[in-house]
Amino acid sequence: MDRAPFSAGTYLGELRRVFEPSPSFVDFLAARTDRKVVVNEKGEWLFVCGRDLFAESVVSGAELRGRVVVVNERDEVLGLGSIGGRPKPLVTNTFDRGWYLRRESKR
Repeated sequence: MDRAPFSAGTYLGELRRVFEPSPSFVDFLAARTDRKVVVNEKGEWLFVCGRDLFAESVVSGAELRGRVVVVNERDEVLGLGSIGGRPKPLVTNTFDRGWYLRRESKR
């Protein structure tokens, strides 16, 4: 290696116009919060494809407000969402694991 390392540790994300979290940071958050929305299998697929979630996809956690961690029924972390006061969509997708695949396909 020609250069000395300039950082060490876990990559948390990247600050651009907004903060783009890494999947490891989302896992870190999920392990330390009870603010989780559980979604069914159909909702799981829609969410990782970048879609927002409607009430019929949410198994539990619909009563929460603000930022939430979105997990499937096996408690696997899918990403981050936001629940506002409006009824539709129920969970707005702010970050999902499929984002990296979609980003690479655009290159």
